[in-house]
This record gives sequence, structure tokens and C-alpha cells, in this order.
Amino acid sequence: MRPLVFINIMAMLLLSNILIHAGERDDIRLIIRADDMGFCHSANMACIKGYREGIITTVEVIVPGPWFLDAAKLLAENPGLDAGVHLALKHIPQVSHISDHMNVASCRPDIKDMVDRLSKGYNLPLGPRGLTGSFELWAVPTEKKEEALADSINGLANGLWECICHPVLNNEETQGIEGTVNDPDIRMAVYRQAVTDALTGEKIKTIIRQREIKLVSYSDTYK
Repeated sequence: MRPLVFINIMAMLLLSNILIHAGERDDIRLIIRADDMGFCHSANMACIKGYREGIITTVEVIVPGPWFLDAAKLLAENPGLDAGVHLALKHIPQVSHISDHMNVASCRPDIKDMVDRLSKGYNLPLGPRGLTGSFELWAVPTEKKEEALADSINGLANGLWECICHPVLNNEETQGIEGTVNDPDIRMAVYRQAVTDALTGEKIKTIIRQREIKLVSYSDTYK
């Protein structure tokens, strides 16, 4: 074998080894994470609708929420839906991880220490493994939710990405809930329904198919 050819082969093998150990991949993987399941019945139904009819892969359950038991029942009926909670793990059989509501896990050193101990004690990771980056729809105006989601997905490079969203259904229940001063629209039912519509609409599904994006859950990243 010629020395130059041998060197080229060895260089390719070395590069391949480096990429494998660095965990780099040549595909796009996307987690669609729906937050706040358990805070109202409409949120629960929107999360299930987004999973069955749309692109939701992982949900985060607020355990102290008034509709937590309903959320637990729905998750038991949909065992393929990945779920994350903070406490009361025994109530949801398919829990794969711990998640923090509004970044509470890092707000104070003592809380961070507690969350770390919970994670280790229950062998439940905090967040997905190998995440490249994340994006949200929170501050996007109601009428531009789908467009913003489409632009974000179209702009994804190779890696593991996460979209954090808050779907509900626009009905009598959510029409009685006002958003906070930090919300993009005080009408929670309206802007969160727009999120549900984007997650279940054909436009986003088509982009994902055309770009050959792999929808994955948190638990998929631990395998």
C-alpha cells in the first residue's frame, strides 16, 4: 500500500473515532416538549391531542396542579408518551426524567442541591442527554405561532433540539383563566390554542417529513 493512501485511511479512521466518541451525528433530532400538564383539564386534553394527532413527544406534569390525577390517568392510557415530573413519581408509570418548572432547579443553590439529590436518588436525569439547543414559542404573538415554529424547524442544523411549548384548548374552562403580565396575550385560551393548532397542523408535519427530522422523546436520548 502506498504511504499516502495508508495515511489517508488512518486519518479517516481517526476522524471517525473522534466523531463517534464526541457523540456527533449526521441527523436532526427534535424533542417537542409540552409543559404544564395537570394545571387544568384543557391542558391535559391538548397535550394528549398533540401527542395522538400532532408532534408532541414529551410532556411535563405539574404535580400540585388541580388536574394532576386526570393527567396521571391520561398518561396511563397513553404509555408511549414520555413524561417528566418533580415529585410523586409513583403515580405516573412511564416517568423517565425530572424537569423544572420555570427554571426553578437553578434559582437557588439549596434547591439545585435538592434537585440533584432527587435525580440521583431516583435515577432520573434532569433534562435530555446531549442537547444541542432549545427554542420556545412563549413570546411569539398568537397569530405567528405556526410561522415561528416553521421557521425554527426549517433552520435546524444537525443535532438534538428541543421545542418547549404550552398547549391548551380554547374552551369555557381556559377562557376563565387570565395570563400574567409576562404573557404575550392576556387571553390564555387564545394564544395557547394557537400552539396546539401549530403542533397538530399539517404544515409543521410536512416540514418535518420533508427535512427527515426524527421526533424523539427525553427517554430516547438516554438509550
